[in-house]
Order: sequence, then C-alpha cells, then structure tokens
Amino acid sequence: SELHRAHEGRIRAAQEDPLRYGFDLPGWARIKEALQDYNEVITFGGNRSGKTTGCAKLLMQTVTSCNDGHVVCFSQNADTSVKVQQAAVWEMMPKEFRKKTKSIDGYINYSMQNGFTGSSFIFPDTKTRVDFKTYTQFSNNQTILEGFEFGFNACDALNIGAWLDEYLGDAALVNTLRFRLATR
Repeated sequence: SELHRAHEGRIRAAQEDPLRYGFDLPGWARIKEALQDYNEVITFGGNRSGKTTGCAKLLMQTVTSCNDGHVVCFSQNADTSVKVQQAAVWEMMPKEFRKKTKSIDGYINYSMQNGFTGSSFIFPDTKTRVDFKTYTQFSNNQTILEGFEFGFNACDALNIGAWLDEYLGDAALVNTLRFRLATR
C-alpha cells in the first residue's frame, strides 16, 4: 500500500542521511536549547544513551551551516577517536559527501579502519575545518592548540567550536579551550 511505501521510504531516508532525515532523541533538544543560552554544556547520561550521536549531529549541523570555521573534537585516545567519535561524525556526514572529496576548498577522506585522513576534514561547502585530537596528545604537549581560534566569526546556527567526548581529565584543557574560543 502507499502508506507502507511511505513508511519504509522514511526509514530508508533516515538510515541513508540521518543528518537531514533521522530522528532526534529528546535529550538532544535539551543540549541544543542549553547551547543557545550558555557557552558550555555538560551532557550526562548512561552508556549507550546517545550522547555521542547527538553531539555528532549537532556538530555536523554547525559544520554544514556555518562558513570558515574551525572545530576541534577531543576523545580519550586515538583508538576511541577513530572507532567512536570520528565514526559518529561520519554517520552524520551528508550523503553526498560520504565519498572521497578533494578540492581547493575542501577535503574529506574517511575509512572505517583509520577514520579521517590526518585526523581531520575540511567541509567543502562551508570551508570549515574539523580536527580530531586526544586528551593524551594534550597532556603530552599542552602547546598543540597554540595559535588557533575555534568556532565561527558569524554563524546563524549553533556556534560549536569544541566537543570534548568522555573522560575529560583536569581543567587545563578546558581553560585552554576557553581562551581559544573567546574571540568567536
């Protein structure tokens, strides 16, 4: 029947392009609302509650909507960055960019084994760079963020400049990021 085809088509669209057609969990709206009122939001929830997926979706909404930005994403180690955080961002990548994309204005190259080449990508339509770092990298060398400004100068969507996923250590990284986000 026509209703069944429409139902199945909606499910297929959500699976193929979750950024545009997927559903949102109720907690994700609370994160989005909080980000409109506060510069920092801490998201709590149990294992498998959708925190990483929700943050990846919000990140990609920002990356696809705002121009000339720079976002940094932190995870506990390289393995978790690739298998969890980068995989979640890749899942939210718009369907038309889920292939190797190389141009003057953008670069996206992803594999399940290694994540994004160089632990980063540049979204072609908006020229926004997203870098993936680890807490271990920062603790070994606290100068890895020197010279960078994160976020966007002008952004009508959520202006997300940093995402710290799971097991954040002491306040040193947060304080450094506050300084790097202050101008945007």
